[in-house]
Amino acid sequence: MPYLYDTKPPTMDAAAFISRFVEIFWLYWDAVLKQLYSFSLYNVYHWVIVWCLLCFILELVFPRKLDYKVVGRKGFWQDLFYVFFNDFLFMGLGFFALMYVIGEAYTAGFASIGIDNPVLFEIHSLPLWAQLLILFILVDLMEFLAHYAMHRFNFLWAFHKIHHAQEEIGFASSRHFHWGEFFIFKPFLFLPLGLIGYTAKEFTILQLTLVYFAAFFSHTNIKFNFGFFNYLIITPQTHLWHHAKNLPMRYGVNFASVLPLWDLLIGTYYLPKTDEAPELGVDDMDEMPRSFLGQFVYPFVFLFSKGKQKDNVFEASLTTADTLSAPTQNKPIAKTKGKAAKKKRKKT
Repeated sequence: MPYLYDTKPPTMDAAAFISRFVEIFWLYWDAVLKQLYSFSLYNVYHWVIVWCLLCFILELVFPRKLDYKVVGRKGFWQDLFYVFFNDFLFMGLGFFALMYVIGEAYTAGFASIGIDNPVLFEIHSLPLWAQLLILFILVDLMEFLAHYAMHRFNFLWAFHKIHHAQEEIGFASSRHFHWGEFFIFKPFLFLPLGLIGYTAKEFTILQLTLVYFAAFFSHTNIKFNFGFFNYLIITPQTHLWHHAKNLPMRYGVNFASVLPLWDLLIGTYYLPKTDEAPELGVDDMDEMPRSFLGQFVYPFVFLFSKGKQKDNVFEASLTTADTLSAPTQNKPIAKTKGKAAKKKRKKT
């Protein structure tokens, strides 16, 4: 929201924090109204519409990867609602204001102990292209780490599981995630970005163009062989396997937001040489709520339910552990039956 960047943060205490939050809350809505009828590089609404339309057209033009219709697929309309909720409504409900004021409190906190500028490396002295490159690499790395962490820790997986509990995916599936993920991704980004003195305008342009495009495009339901590009940038061909539950790796594969480089470095890159589509979803699909409200509260129910602390894995992958060292590991992996998975879950 470029309309807010010129405001100066006051000294922070509890009362000032609340007052500032209320001020930014209403400034945000004022900016929203202005964006509805004005186009700019910072206009999130226009960018989301552009990427959705582009990927929707791609799904119509190219042969589908999975056997279901573009609009008729399971969960299509709910996915569109998630786009509206996560990209528009949730920010307006106070998340944007909260993150903005926390950023000001972070700066004010350093100032209170005599550190007026906590920046370790000032990128403003660099050319614009260098600033954008540094921002892009840093943001992509931190999002990769956040995504990887959500698959490795029970508490975080309880929230991220909503995103994976989709049996059919398309471009709008990229925004089908629990609002709690905002509180996971943002802290991963906040500290490293704050230490390089990034500018919000450049970050906003980068986020709305490349990062948003990669998110929608990677979930686009198209059949296309991207060949060598699968190793350079995230594609629907590689990300489809991230949503698979019949995998040779316990916690999943292909965690990259944009650059597969990070997966290649730690050994989580996976693209089997097969035309067979993976089995999407999670092992306990029968326990996942279908409604938005049910998914809204599911992570909290999940976390406080006894005996579910070990569900942060794709249990179907455990049945194929012996194939990891076999020369045929790139072959399609057999599906795990629901009853067998439940029995294994009880034993663990």
